[in-house]
Amino acid sequence: MFLISNLQHRKKSFQPLAVLLALALLLPLGTFTAFGENLAGESFSALTQREPVPAFGSITGTVGEIRPMQSLPDAYYIVLEDEENPTWLTITTDTFLFSDEAPEAGDTVTGFYDLNAPMILIYPPQYPIVALAVNPGDTNLFVGEFGSDLVDATETLMLVITEDTQVETPDGQPFTESLAGHTLAVAYGASTRSIPAQTRPQRVVVLSAELNDADVTEDENDENEAADEIAGEDEGESEGEGAVEDETEPVKPAEDGNAASRPITHEPDWMPALEGMDLVVENAILRDAPAAWATDDQVVMVPLKIIAESLGYRVHWLAETQTVTLSDSHSLTIGADAYVDMSQDSPIRLGTPPALREGRTFVPLTFFRDVIPMNNAYVFENQIVIDNQEVMH
Repeated sequence: MFLISNLQHRKKSFQPLAVLLALALLLPLGTFTAFGENLAGESFSALTQREPVPAFGSITGTVGEIRPMQSLPDAYYIVLEDEENPTWLTITTDTFLFSDEAPEAGDTVTGFYDLNAPMILIYPPQYPIVALAVNPGDTNLFVGEFGSDLVDATETLMLVITEDTQVETPDGQPFTESLAGHTLAVAYGASTRSIPAQTRPQRVVVLSAELNDADVTEDENDENEAADEIAGEDEGESEGEGAVEDETEPVKPAEDGNAASRPITHEPDWMPALEGMDLVVENAILRDAPAAWATDDQVVMVPLKIIAESLGYRVHWLAETQTVTLSDSHSLTIGADAYVDMSQDSPIRLGTPPALREGRTFVPLTFFRDVIPMNNAYVFENQIVIDNQEVMH
């Protein structure tokens, strides 16, 4: 537009411009073609070349405190000493330990966590640890995904396996299959300065080793037995807990229970300690709310009545059928994974049934997002939040 404007208002500039255009036409067409191809090639390269993204991150620090996790047996938090940037490492039975040494206050630890795993929004941050080393000393540690050439996905480390390399599964069994395509925890000493660095590792642990058919069958049998035990415990709990919400009518055992079903929730596979967390509904803290808790499958369970009433629902308990109704719009039955919304044709299944605990009805936290529904129901910064604010993702 600038050139056109000048041609219109400054006719004297037309002659030099014409000369320049004529010279340009005399240049070989190949010059422009080569330039265009080079420019297009550079642009395409810039768009397609991406830095490899690591699958695992690591945190190293000094142990300040060990805290047991109330919601998960045999699990605990490692609180690192750092007043400016407090960090908690979550250690569960699924965490691989490079040694049998248990962490204590004053120890140096290195924990590896999955960068692609869901992170709960909480402060201080809590990292579910995949692999942990206590006082590693001069041993180098690495966790990553390795390809067919035994180079990790970020092209940082290349493994050269020798007869002296200890290759095993997390439970200490020898691993004799190919290491390609697996997630490996590696302990090694010296390495070359090349890219990627090459090393002859001392120990390689296959974190993603697949089970053989016999193992799968055995595990499935164990899961079925565990499911039967859970269902039996829930039936016993229904018989002995008593009436809900201070009612005195005798409680009948649930007939349509589904306590053994696998939860289908938006919650991560681990949970911080829920005891003592504030229950915040529409920006108001429910001071007298019973404490939330987590099931064995890490599903957050929250008290139904106090939350529903704070949202304006009338809560009614039918002792004969162990059914709770909310303002004639919703209903649920203890032990049954079938949450009824009167406006829907079929019940909503959350994967976890409502349960009785100390005479109170508890439902999965997702009940208030998927059944009522509210915009948000999540754990955030040591609080359990339920509200209709902007949807949190």
